[in-house]
Amino acid sequence: MCPKKQSSQWLEKHDNLSYSSFDLESLRKSGLGHLIYEDKIWSPALLIENGKDIVGLKKGDFSPIIKRKKENDMSLILMMKNQNGLVAVSDSKSTISNGMEEEYGRNVQKIFKGNNYILGTWGVNMLHIDVTVRIEDVLKSLVERYPDDFGAVLKEFQYHLKRDCEEEYYFIVGFRLNSQYYKDNYSYIIEGYTITAGDINMNFSDCSPSGCRAAGAIDMLPRNFSINMNWTEGELKKKAELLMQTAIKLGNEFMPYNPVGGEIQMVYLK
Repeated sequence: MCPKKQSSQWLEKHDNLSYSSFDLESLRKSGLGHLIYEDKIWSPALLIENGKDIVGLKKGDFSPIIKRKKENDMSLILMMKNQNGLVAVSDSKSTISNGMEEEYGRNVQKIFKGNNYILGTWGVNMLHIDVTVRIEDVLKSLVERYPDDFGAVLKEFQYHLKRDCEEEYYFIVGFRLNSQYYKDNYSYIIEGYTITAGDINMNFSDCSPSGCRAAGAIDMLPRNFSINMNWTEGELKKKAELLMQTAIKLGNEFMPYNPVGGEIQMVYLK
C-alpha cells in the first residue's frame, strides 16, 4: 500500500497543486524534489524562499512553468554471477538525450542493494510526476522501504507514473533464490524489466548457474561471456570492474563522445 501524502509548507502554500507520495516533506527539506522554472532547477523550498509566485495554476497543469527538460540517458550496467554470488557494476555518467553531451556535475547512482536483491536502472533518469525528481532519489527511497521485495519497488514506481507518461523506464534486477541445486542452497537470477504508465513487462530471466548480463550501452562490451563457476567473490568483482574499465577506456580512445564514464559503482550480493 502506498503511503499517504505528507503535508508540508509547500502543500499549504500551494494547495491547488498535486504531489506524489514520495515522502514529500523530506524531499522539500533536502531539495531532492525539483521544478523546472525560468530555465533553472528549483526545489520547492527554494521556490518558497525566493518568493516565486506560481499560485493560480490548475491542478496538474505545469505548462506555464515547466519546460520539458531534455531526458538524460544513463549509460552502462552489468551483472555477473556464479555459485558464490552476484556482482553489479555501473558507470556514473549522465548523458543528455542528444547523445553527445554530458550532464556535468552529476554523479548518478544507478545500482541499489536490498537485503536479497540488487536493482539497477538505465535510460531516462528523471521521473516526471507532479514534481520533477531524480530517479536515483526515488529508487533509493523505495529500496529502503522494500528491502526484501524488489517486485514491490517496481510496482510502486509504476504506480507513481502519470497516466499520460510516454516514457519507458528500464531496470535490471539480480536476486538470490533458495534452491536445492546450488551451493549453500542459493542460486542467483538476473531479470530485465520495462516499466511504462500502463504496464510492467519482463524482458528476460536468466536462471543459468553462471553468466553475465549487461544493459544500456552494451555495444561497448564483448559478446559471449564465459563466467567461471568457481570464481571467488574477489575474482568476480575484479572481472566485472575490468569490463567496465575496458568499456570506458575504449570509448575514450575511439569515440567522438563516450557515453560511459565517471566513477565505477559496485555492489555485491552473497
